[in-house]
Amino acid sequence: MTQTATQLRYVSDWKTRTVARLATYKQSVAQYEGEDAAALLHSIETASQVIEGAYESCDGSKADIDNFYDTTFEQVENVTLAYAKIVDSRQATKAQPRLNVPGGQIEAASTSITYVIHTSQEIDIWERAVCDGRINKNWRNEEQRQARVYELKGESHRVELSLSEADHGLSLADLEKLTLSQDADCVLTMLYICSVLASPSPLPPNRYAGGWIDLDDVMQKIGWYPTKFSKAEAAEKRARLWQYLVYGDRAAVMGERTIPYRDKHTGEVIETAVFSPIWRIHGVKNPLQRTLFNEVPLSVEIVIGKEWERLLTLPNLAQYLPLGELLGNIPPGKVAGDWARCIGLVLAHLWRCKPRETARGTLNPTRRELLTRYTPKTRTVGELLDGDKPRRAVGYWREALGILAEAGFIARSGEATQTTAPTGYNWQDAWLDERVKLTPGPKAEALVIERAEALPPLQPKALPTKKRRGRPPKKTLE
Repeated sequence: MTQTATQLRYVSDWKTRTVARLATYKQSVAQYEGEDAAALLHSIETASQVIEGAYESCDGSKADIDNFYDTTFEQVENVTLAYAKIVDSRQATKAQPRLNVPGGQIEAASTSITYVIHTSQEIDIWERAVCDGRINKNWRNEEQRQARVYELKGESHRVELSLSEADHGLSLADLEKLTLSQDADCVLTMLYICSVLASPSPLPPNRYAGGWIDLDDVMQKIGWYPTKFSKAEAAEKRARLWQYLVYGDRAAVMGERTIPYRDKHTGEVIETAVFSPIWRIHGVKNPLQRTLFNEVPLSVEIVIGKEWERLLTLPNLAQYLPLGELLGNIPPGKVAGDWARCIGLVLAHLWRCKPRETARGTLNPTRRELLTRYTPKTRTVGELLDGDKPRRAVGYWREALGILAEAGFIARSGEATQTTAPTGYNWQDAWLDERVKLTPGPKAEALVIERAEALPPLQPKALPTKKRRGRPPKKTLE
């Protein structure tokens, strides 16, 4: 495929996603009354028509492609600004996250960004390393290289933090302290920031996956509501969030996907190797207090690495389900809520990787897989089952499933409705290894079905040929 054809394909993908984004705005604004809402609905219709017109007139020349992207961003920026004003007027008391648009950042409604749960191999190892950080599981120090390494047997990727000549005054102990300060909330932080800066669609030419991120906005998106904290508590939360961001800047994922990916149009193998952190911190604003590595800021300029930008945004490579918002809204800090968030991450991974089995209802993971793949922020299932009151784990499990069902993440069926208690001597292992039936809820079912239908059809298996019995027939001379 020629470079022009590839650019036109990206233009088509970008147009489709941009129009879909405007349609989301339109659906949200339709619930409001008033002249401003009616005017915005008209503006959205006009913007969609302008973008469609710019796409139709794009013949592949550099001037036309540049004009298409400029027109698209101008229309989206105008609509987003108007949308933010309407939401601010209706929800004045609600904190607003920031959207990256040409010309800087603007305030937007918290419902305008639905962040995704990435499920690729490189993201999965990053998430597991973060979750295992607080219990120091699967981490080791390599004194000779002055590196901190996370590695799992059989996995194609690993995570490394290392010291460079520029890290004056830091030691391997500081890296160890940084990894020990991580937990499952860091996963949602990463997913939200990546969705804001590198959403799953090709970035237009000359646009970079970066921008300013407001810490209070991130806190709200991961279930930490700044307005509910005292000044001291808010400062403590920002300091912890800052440690998450520093970890993302230093933790490099090393490896390559095990299955080769090919361009659907050219058939060429797409590079999936990665040997870098997800992002780099390029600047900070309004430092508040001192902490490990740096001062705690109010906002941070973050740039997603080029390797990660490709893996997160290209349609052939990005692997995700847009369910992050549901998990981020679950209050953290208590055992059941933290378990629900981690169980949701595991289910999203399974549903995305095995959508056919999920849609057919034949995907039945064990409780052990759901409760141990991502270590929760608070008490683990192992700590409870090995304690003096192991049945508390069963109660937290049921409560966590109830939280996910209430959020619409899983359906109220199968395991989510079970009330029977495990019995027998040393029941703990049998209970953990029992397979359970958990199906997508009303807010996830359509996404899984759509993913299953997008897969290529299965090839029928060839029937085995029957072996001929007895002596072979005699050859005759002609």
